[in-house]
Amino acid sequence: MSGVSVHTPGSLAELLNLLANLPNVSIVAGGSDLVPRMTRNKNNTGMAFPGFGREGLPEKNIVYIGSAGLNDIRESDGNIIIGAAVTITELLESALVRAKSPLLVEALSEMAGLTIRNTATLGGNISNASPAGDSLPALYVLGASVVTASVNGSRNHRIDDYISGPGKTARNADEVLKEIIVPIQKQKGAFIKMGRRKTETLSIINAAVLIDVQDDVITNNELGSVRIAIGAAGPTVIRCLAAEDFLCGKEPTEENFEIAGTYAAEAVSPIDDVRSTAWYRKRMASVITKRALAKALQSAE
Repeated sequence: MSGVSVHTPGSLAELLNLLANLPNVSIVAGGSDLVPRMTRNKNNTGMAFPGFGREGLPEKNIVYIGSAGLNDIRESDGNIIIGAAVTITELLESALVRAKSPLLVEALSEMAGLTIRNTATLGGNISNASPAGDSLPALYVLGASVVTASVNGSRNHRIDDYISGPGKTARNADEVLKEIIVPIQKQKGAFIKMGRRKTETLSIINAAVLIDVQDDVITNNELGSVRIAIGAAGPTVIRCLAAEDFLCGKEPTEENFEIAGTYAAEAVSPIDDVRSTAWYRKRMASVITKRALAKALQSAE
């Protein structure tokens, strides 16, 4: 990486000033995607990521954000606020997150292994914008949003608006993803992933659901409606709106979950890649939706 400069701002103000004045910046937090990304691009897969050239090398300036004060976890106005540099391990060990966002904890528990969790960040998993990111389906159904900041101020983005495709987000070059806002979970939820191994594997397909059942009926009330999101089955995570609409007001039966799975399979648009085929992913979208709904229902008992 000849000619690349590394910057380590010690505050948010210093970070934003760097982003406003430096050309060709690659932002790094945990860096757990850096070397694999470089290798992947060097092997000419054709994937491009913000701040990285086609050859897989970072741009002229690497800006490390781990010392810029983006490491806090706090509760505010019915939300959990997570700094962009908070690691996956810190989230899994947080009493606040474990108590008030168990679905997010469940999803993060399926991510990678201990060594990577100690450095990887939730902000990085979002910024990577991989359709297979394990945190993303949970964040979609939880109604999460992110805040980007620059010297000109801050912008708030719904998670599904922020991510527009593989490796593509709404962040401008002079902005940093500052924090993630996750509404406190009110419904029962579940996360399931399928991979080529039982642990430490990328998802072939994954899904998160939220559901509330009262008087043997799936409700749509102040807690929110049933929500289903599937990852690794399209260019972005997909909310299965037709499946959600079908389930509202229905009994939580195996038959209804089976029908919802059919709707979910119709919603996805998977591709063939090195991990799986489009045919298998489409078939498993139905299966994984049914399993996740049943798992969430069991957690409610």
